[in-house]
Amino acid sequence: IDDITILRGNLVYGNVFSIKASDDNYLVIESEYTTPSHGGGGGGPEAPQYITFGEVTDVLVTAHARPPGASALLVEVESHVSSGTGLMFVELWDWDWNRYTLVGFAPLFGADVLFQFPVDGAARYINQSDQRVLIRVWTLSLGGNSPPGFGLPPNSYRVHHDLINLGVFEDFGDIFEPNP
Repeated sequence: IDDITILRGNLVYGNVFSIKASDDNYLVIESEYTTPSHGGGGGGPEAPQYITFGEVTDVLVTAHARPPGASALLVEVESHVSSGTGLMFVELWDWDWNRYTLVGFAPLFGADVLFQFPVDGAARYINQSDQRVLIRVWTLSLGGNSPPGFGLPPNSYRVHHDLINLGVFEDFGDIFEPNP
């Protein structure tokens, strides 16, 4: 993991080092009310499209894939929300199609849970010139969202990311095999 960029939501505290280990040193982002018009138009790596209304957090994680020639990736995310429940979506930038591809989703609750998303066909997600991998982890609250100005209380939440990691494998079968 090399860097992070908050695409949607407000950074409460933490930085790139907060997500490098499962150690209760959190990257905390407060959600922001989002509509499809908040998208980036072209939907490039740093300007994704939003297809729904609601409270959203969105973080772009820049990583690198070494050694070159990987055939499989494993994205690990350990997170929780401050209140209520939400959904977490994990997407990778597809360098062949120039768009994000959903690699998994999971429910988020009030306690940390580690999710693992294996990805086959790694070459399309690795920039061949610099070995860069772009991981987008975004969350959406479930239920009761109201846009600003309607006189209803906001339904913001905070997402706490403890770990966002990228595993790189030469063989898809190696992902869940124990180390010798």
